[in-house]
Amino acid sequence: MITRVTKDGLNSFCAKHSSGLSGTKKGPGSFCAKHPSGRSGKTNLVPLLCVVLGVACALTAGCGCGSRQAAGSSAEIEAVRERLKQQAEEDKKERKEEKLREAEEKRKAEEAKRKREEEAARRREEARKRATVAARRPAAESRTAAPKLTKLPEQFADWKPENYVTAKREGNPRFAEAVAFLGKSYTGSQNAAELLVRLLSTPIQQASGSRRGSEGRNSAGQVEAIVAALADNGTPTAWQTLEGLLDGTVRSDDDAAAREAALAALAEQGGSTGEKILLEVLLRSSGSSSETVRDWTRKFLDEYGPDTSEHFRVALATHCVDPRLAQEKRAIFEEFLLKPDPKNLGAQAVIYRGAATTPGVRLRLQEEFLRLSSAAVGVLTGVPPEAAAPIRSYEVVSRPTGRHQTAYASRGHRTPSRRGPTTPSAAADPELPARVAQHLWSPEMGSFLAAELYQVDDLGAQAGLLGLAGTMPVEAMRVNLYRTLRRNWQDGPEDVESTGIFERIIVDPGLLVVLKLMPRRDPEPADDSRQAPWLKRSQKSKYRPSMLAEVREMVGEVEEEWMRVCGQLVLRLSERFEAAALAEATSPGGGARAVRRTSKGEVRLPFPLHAGARVVTEYELTWPVDLADAACREAASPIRVRHVRIEEQNRYSRVLGYYRHQIPSAEEHLSSQGAWIDGLVSRPEAGTKVSFDVLICRDRIPGNLDDENEKLRLDVLLIEVRDPSGVE
Repeated sequence: MITRVTKDGLNSFCAKHSSGLSGTKKGPGSFCAKHPSGRSGKTNLVPLLCVVLGVACALTAGCGCGSRQAAGSSAEIEAVRERLKQQAEEDKKERKEEKLREAEEKRKAEEAKRKREEEAARRREEARKRATVAARRPAAESRTAAPKLTKLPEQFADWKPENYVTAKREGNPRFAEAVAFLGKSYTGSQNAAELLVRLLSTPIQQASGSRRGSEGRNSAGQVEAIVAALADNGTPTAWQTLEGLLDGTVRSDDDAAAREAALAALAEQGGSTGEKILLEVLLRSSGSSSETVRDWTRKFLDEYGPDTSEHFRVALATHCVDPRLAQEKRAIFEEFLLKPDPKNLGAQAVIYRGAATTPGVRLRLQEEFLRLSSAAVGVLTGVPPEAAAPIRSYEVVSRPTGRHQTAYASRGHRTPSRRGPTTPSAAADPELPARVAQHLWSPEMGSFLAAELYQVDDLGAQAGLLGLAGTMPVEAMRVNLYRTLRRNWQDGPEDVESTGIFERIIVDPGLLVVLKLMPRRDPEPADDSRQAPWLKRSQKSKYRPSMLAEVREMVGEVEEEWMRVCGQLVLRLSERFEAAALAEATSPGGGARAVRRTSKGEVRLPFPLHAGARVVTEYELTWPVDLADAACREAASPIRVRHVRIEEQNRYSRVLGYYRHQIPSAEEHLSSQGAWIDGLVSRPEAGTKVSFDVLICRDRIPGNLDDENEKLRLDVLLIEVRDPSGVE
């Protein structure tokens, strides 16, 4: 189908000047920053003035109006350029501040981790020396002299079990060193473990008249040394004893010191066994006193939680979503697991899918997942962070007037309510793509989101869910997103836009194929002779337009909106792929090949470029073949992307005619400022859909002819994915 639009119904785009197609049903519109004409509606009268001036020039040929009109247009062009320049400077400043904030946060996190490690090392050292320090306190602390110590062998290797018991009972200053030797030298020894358990309950002999404070300090130091030795021993008996110290089933001289030492020892040891014990104790304490819940559980998560593994956090989250878990305990666990820590992502995915999760928590996690998934796509496609800034063009296809129109500023002005979440820098977490692929692009998350999408009957109520699905390069998500949008397509794409897919959200390139499968069409010209028959009812008739006519009008407006959104996404993807190529950006894990060229391109396309094409940038992506990380290869579904940017002097009619014949089944969207060749074809033998798009932007000079050489800018974009509408 070929659509041609005259001056009365401008339908234009300009990729060179960061712009897109425009045109409305009831008035002219434009989107190009170099040929500004604003939007339809009352917000901008420039398009209407341009039409009026054009008509005036036609009626008064040779009167010089053309020069005055050109002068006015030049002034407006300069104003728009200045506005865009200011906006670019603001964006640059924001990006710089954001990088500084990320660097500061990273520095603070590293500093906090270093302090925790130093504190843990200090506590360990104190635990081993406290008994010695307490035993060597001046005799002035005691009213009577301490009893004479039993002489013990000089070498710890010669000590017998009775020697350890004697040293513990007498408070021998060498006891801490001896117990440390026992723990490290007899790792895995059941006899050594039983001796350490015996020492826990061996009381310290208190001299007559000695101060209680001195004995308490000595006892605490000895207990801490014994607990550290149990952790080094590593036998089942040792682990069970540590667990018993935490839950109170094993007693010692100083239960408080023993519990604290056991907590520190298990956190320090880590590993599957230590974390398993900690998890069991944390969960079992839900039936203990509230003091245990509020104090040592929270203390452990605050002090030792940052050093726990992802596996521990996922296991904790699995119990956190259990409805049988006490609410007080769940609140403490969620407080720890919902922190923006990369190691929390797996646990957060479990909580998001949990039946006991509240809507507020799920919405909060959904927004965070949208941000992280977008960032991961940006890293894998090689799109630099600055390319995710808000789009600077006007509408690719302007919004039609009518009941579905929602006025908002051009993309050259910020609209905070439409902005998506800020995309994090890849440098902040180089393992981000692998984490996201493992936890967010997983089959478990896909099944949960598929069930959520199946229940959507209002796109506006689930805009965040649609945005998250649109960032996931997974075949199942494309299929379910297609079905959801197709089932609710009459709602229009406004809610899809509200997720920020044209602003700070980097979407799955395959989303373009999904959107092209929606019913869509070009806005109709404003000429009454071209209107549909059901809109021509005589005003003299006493009957109102039929319900069918109103429905058809509404459907037509919605289809025009879907066409406009597709054009916007084509332009946005072209801008981002060009940015990736210009930056020669390849992600840390591969996934994209972006090469800058100044001659004929090497990117493989189904058809050759026109003769003499001057290729500026070229970009190609083939997943999962190009992905280096195993988790990303397993999660990402097949997709093929090819993009070529061409800038040259050539005849517009020649270039348009060439690509028109290369994609014979494509639709053409024409305007005075260029053309968009829009194709979507099926490959039944491969079960795929291929989107072909060619954007031709003219640096048009008023009065030039199509057979004259002029400056042209072309974007050739190809995206191939499994057919979202044909997969069952």
